[in-house]
Amino acid sequence: TGRNTKHPKNEQTMATGASDIEASAPPPDETSLLLGSPPTKPRSTTNPLPEGPRTSLFLFLEARTPGGLIYEKFTILLILLSVLAFVLSTLFVPQYFDAPLAHQCGSTCDALFFGNDPDNALSFLNIGATSLLEMFIVGVFSIDYILQFATADLLDERYAGFVGRVRFVFSFFSLVDLASTVPFYVDSFLLPNTDLASSNFLRMFRLLRMMRVEGRYDM
Repeated sequence: TGRNTKHPKNEQTMATGASDIEASAPPPDETSLLLGSPPTKPRSTTNPLPEGPRTSLFLFLEARTPGGLIYEKFTILLILLSVLAFVLSTLFVPQYFDAPLAHQCGSTCDALFFGNDPDNALSFLNIGATSLLEMFIVGVFSIDYILQFATADLLDERYAGFVGRVRFVFSFFSLVDLASTVPFYVDSFLLPNTDLASSNFLRMFRLLRMMRVEGRYDM
């Protein structure tokens, strides 16, 4: 009979302790980062991030600091501008849109926003058809990728070391970043005298970068 004896006092104590733990746990953050709420999910509770400048940089890139939130909204704006410029650029190409509007964007306009004409105001660079907007966006995303690569092991321990960095390069978001930036360097420095329309279409891959914003949350 002793084996089947219950201890209501002990059970009540355990239940009280469990309820205290649940009450002390912070509520989950279900607000989207697009609305400005920072993520609360840590990488690991048993292996916290080390202190140092690399960690500060990682938290910035992951929008876990006030400055990081501003930077992320800035990159989203750049993505939308890039896609908008790509769509509007077709209106100023006579082969695609044979109308008076196609001739309204001159050499300077094309060099600033669209990069349709290799003989626009940036022709002295000898890197083919491009625009200042595209060069700026690619520059920002290229630096962002290099910094993401340098701090990849803080995102996931699987990306630590040489083999881990190779694994990071072939991860989904890494391939998205490469697909939306590498064609610019190929067109500009390896094949500057060719017109690869498909490489311009790869700008649309930058929209997938916005998935990373929601990917930081439990969906």
